[in-house]
Amino acid sequence: DRTIDYREMANQIARTAAHFLALGIKKQDRLGLCLKESAEHLITILALARIGIIPMTMDWRARPEENDRASEALGLRLIVTEPTSRVGAHCPVIALDDDWRRAVAKVTPVLESQAGWQDPIFISASSGTTAGAPKYSEMNHHQFYFAITGLHEVMALCGRHRLLATLPFMHFFGRVNCIS
Repeated sequence: DRTIDYREMANQIARTAAHFLALGIKKQDRLGLCLKESAEHLITILALARIGIIPMTMDWRARPEENDRASEALGLRLIVTEPTSRVGAHCPVIALDDDWRRAVAKVTPVLESQAGWQDPIFISASSGTTAGAPKYSEMNHHQFYFAITGLHEVMALCGRHRLLATLPFMHFFGRVNCIS
């Protein structure tokens, strides 16, 4: 576990975004994130959103062939993994290891967002139980914002109510809602 303050997190987001750009990743490219829930995972998600790269969060516990099928179906350009993760071989893989951290520390941060309100922010996957195979759809910043902020209206929550809904990062970006 790791605790960081907002200033350090903002700096890490800006540097991580810059490092992805230095790797040749471009706006609207699709990347797989096969990471455990951690501060580094969240920083990576926010860095990709800043520069308009579309992540597909993948289950790090899945069999390599499952993630490989998703990679192929979505045309992922790169998969970002834990140093010990096993993923398929459909596209290049980069691990968030000590070499990654050293490279991120050396780049000049990207301070301004390059993503627009209507740009896709992530790819959502269904389990495929109704169709027999997973389905994928892109969600933009606008849709994501209203999906989260609209929840209290749908549930008609008021000041006496409390709601905490937590999902792993691989589901809806690890959506966590705390509403009073």
